[in-house]
Amino acid sequence: MNNLNESILNQYSASNLFEAIKSALLQMNKNLDELTIKDLAPVDFFHIRGYYSTRELSEKCEILPHIRVLDVGCGIGGTARLLTTLYGCFVTGIDIIDEYCQTAVKLSSILKLNDKTEFKIFNGSEFPFDDQMFDIVWTEHVQMNIEDKIKFYSEIYRVLKSDGKFVFHDVFRGNGDMVSYPVPWADDESISFLLSRNDTEQLLKLLDLKISFIEDKTEISAEAFLKSVEDIKRKGLPPLGLHLLMGENTVDKIENMAHNLMEKRITVLQCICVK
Repeated sequence: MNNLNESILNQYSASNLFEAIKSALLQMNKNLDELTIKDLAPVDFFHIRGYYSTRELSEKCEILPHIRVLDVGCGIGGTARLLTTLYGCFVTGIDIIDEYCQTAVKLSSILKLNDKTEFKIFNGSEFPFDDQMFDIVWTEHVQMNIEDKIKFYSEIYRVLKSDGKFVFHDVFRGNGDMVSYPVPWADDESISFLLSRNDTEQLLKLLDLKISFIEDKTEISAEAFLKSVEDIKRKGLPPLGLHLLMGENTVDKIENMAHNLMEKRITVLQCICVK
């Protein structure tokens, strides 16, 4: 394992994650036998605006029941479970973090979605799939930790079927000012690799991925983080939330995200490309 991958694993390290989530749910008086997607939502979507951003983007994708979706950087499986619940598609999730994949399998089992979802560990470089296997490749808040963007997007292109869709919701470099760390994907700049919107669009064009939809979500993302900061100051951290994934410096990360977005040091885009 190279030093970069090891640093990324350390960034997202978690132990006994499923037990921590289960304990929080029981503390909230949730019946595990009747658990829903919405019940898990506070911890299940490790990206800006969580459940709501995933749902709004999915509504622009024309997802059909028979298709196969690959969720790259699936975390603990929230997006996979939401997509298959909404549209009946089969979703494969891959992630570099073993604990995330194990937790994703257990949560899918509780929600009785094992037959529609699967989760695999990958090394962060080559996807463990044959060419043109998927109708949609989906990713949210992943490429910020990827140094070799060409390799990453080339792998997405390779496993995507002809006329398939590459769908992403991601964070990019903004006005050029230095990002304030820590943030959810990095405690410092050593594992943060942000491209600008323009550089990203040029790279997608180079790889023959044609943009059919793109929308800037920076402003609404900033509002979401400002609300989170206010909620934490007023109520503290809830039993169930992304702090179970982000660790002890969660509050610092949330506050920095609010500042970075407000000051346009980073931008947030949703995008759909066609192969």
